Amino acid sequence: MSKSIVVTIAAVMLWAGSVFVLAQDASSLAAPKTTIWDGVFDRAQVARGEAVFNTSCVRCHALDAQGVPARMSGEAFWNNWADDPLGVMYTRIKTGMPNNAPDSLPPQSYADVVAFILSANGVPAAEGHELTPDAVSHIQMVRRDGPRPVPAGALVAIAGCLTQNGAAWSIESASQPLRSRTHDITADMADAERLTPAGKSYALKFPLLPLTPMRGQQVLARGLLLRDPDGLNIEAVRPLGRACAN
Repeated sequence: MSKSIVVTIAAVMLWAGSVFVLAQDASSLAAPKTTIWDGVFDRAQVARGEAVFNTSCVRCHALDAQGVPARMSGEAFWNNWADDPLGVMYTRIKTGMPNNAPDSLPPQSYADVVAFILSANGVPAAEGHELTPDAVSHIQMVRRDGPRPVPAGALVAIAGCLTQNGAAWSIESASQPLRSRTHDITADMADAERLTPAGKSYALKFPLLPLTPMRGQQVLARGLLLRDPDGLNIEAVRPLGRACAN
């Protein structure tokens, strides 16, 4: 076989391999994300989590008459945590609990507590599956009946055009609100680029900030979400470094 034919065959094989890898990548990107309803923990883990909860958490998170964590159950629980990666709740618990000794338990114990809390909120166990600290960021929190709009009172970040009309300020051509789990708007800025315009409009309430220098600019605004009508009880605003589209 001539050298040129060998080189050609090698090139074809390399191209085919590249196409196969790209197809695998595209397939993995298109694959649906695992949710908490896909069986991500088992009953033995729930029992371990309950034991940890009763030892390390019950002092502040009292149990109600049915034995369900009162602060981590029901509609308030779903309003607070739904539609986030499960890792958000895991990290919050791990870095803040127990409140007298945060991050003092083994990582797996925190995962066990998360499994217990999910079980207490009606998420079924599946035998042979265990929730691990490495898995939580790849699992999506979602209600049984699917996503819902972010509720009023949630702390959110919104990107859009800062507009003034007389004494009133608003964010126009705005994105859908994204829940903020950070301590200040500086950390939210990392998410600004994935907030795409959705044609929304949000009135800014109590704008005690110096907004005039940012008028007509794309901004990221952070605050408590208002509904009926949509608005933002404003906490902070930062420019995104570009003018509003005409």
